[in-house]
Amino acid sequence: MLSAVSSPSQTVPSSAASTSSQASSQPPPAQSIVDFSSATPAEAQQAMGTSANLGKIVLFEGTHFYLKDAVSYLPVSPEMGNAITSREVASAKMYGLFLPAPEELMVNQCGSMMGGEDNKIYIASKLVSYQDFADCLIRKELADDLEQQFEEFTNVHTEAFKRNADTAKGLTDELCVLREKHSNWWAGTGGAPNTELVQTYRPRAEQLDEVMQAQIHLLPESLQRQMQEHLAVSQLLGDWDPINAFYKNMGIVKAEDGNLQVMRVDFGSCLDVGFQGQSKETGFDTAVKQRPAVFPELKNVFKMENATFSEKLPRLAEQFDDLPYADHAQSIAGKAEWADSTRMKVAYRCSLILELRDCVQNPFETMLKENLIDTPELTAKNALIDTFYARMETLINEQCGASVNMMNWEKNQPELSTSIRADISSRLGIDMAPLST
Repeated sequence: MLSAVSSPSQTVPSSAASTSSQASSQPPPAQSIVDFSSATPAEAQQAMGTSANLGKIVLFEGTHFYLKDAVSYLPVSPEMGNAITSREVASAKMYGLFLPAPEELMVNQCGSMMGGEDNKIYIASKLVSYQDFADCLIRKELADDLEQQFEEFTNVHTEAFKRNADTAKGLTDELCVLREKHSNWWAGTGGAPNTELVQTYRPRAEQLDEVMQAQIHLLPESLQRQMQEHLAVSQLLGDWDPINAFYKNMGIVKAEDGNLQVMRVDFGSCLDVGFQGQSKETGFDTAVKQRPAVFPELKNVFKMENATFSEKLPRLAEQFDDLPYADHAQSIAGKAEWADSTRMKVAYRCSLILELRDCVQNPFETMLKENLIDTPELTAKNALIDTFYARMETLINEQCGASVNMMNWEKNQPELSTSIRADISSRLGIDMAPLST
């Protein structure tokens, strides 16, 4: 895992989790916003950051961050913009309790560097050696790194990966040129698609999809399993965009120990936020209509009844009609026989988080309340927390055989469950006891 939170720890006894997130009489925590006025522009380091969002590389207190305006392209009020930004940061922190995610901060007092107001909230993500799948799967050099780390990735895999990378790079470049030549490629002309462009673009996009999926299937099994786990956690958080049509928002990171693993970035459509600054409650049509006509037609249909952030859950890692880009999620979902194990690992972490509901000082809720900003256009933070609790309970009770199965899983997986408890303990600054005590 990439980050840890250090704070005074307390031991959490195992107990039934049933109380409301609003039951605590503790005063609400202050918003966690860092003054970034001392940050300075810095040179981009090789293979760091993501190409999915435009931003700036900065140096702050000896650490490199990727600084971005999460709502620069959205026609929203400053209050709505800050609320949307807060949800992206809160979602990254929630995600980090399950799987590797960027260390993100809400920051201000850096408007002059970003071309905006100083009191506006931006996102600063600690830079790591990360590349989106869009970038790393078209790099032949990745094959050499994979062969060095994974015994199962043989010279045969390396040669096939490099051939595919050349093909994918060529197709990626061709599609980029086509988009640059047609400034209105996304919307078409007068709302109608450019027929000639569709006929030229779509076959190349379909071929690129085939090659990228072949690359994914060449990856070592452990990385493919991690991709499935990332999809499952993304669905738990209600993320509409775990991987998009350009194969961005998920990719490969070189961890602190030098090993390659899968990581997610960009959590802008988690919880109650949809696309283009709209809530999920009102933004279904926008999510459907924003897909360009030049893209290949979807085989998996995005369903309105599964689009909102509620206690209802899709079957994680198997059912993808809660995602606007379901075909791409399906293509990286891994084998169906892995899904039960994936759900159990995610649900075990959920069980540990749910144990905290009875704590007078709940570090999970404190973390969220410090990083969520309310606005009338979006769901109140306490309601969001309660909905997430309900989603975790749905996963445990409806997809994983209820709490008794969680305790049995814990007993049957002593090393893994101990490792998971230690990870959550380090992130929340609290000593997690086993469920079975």
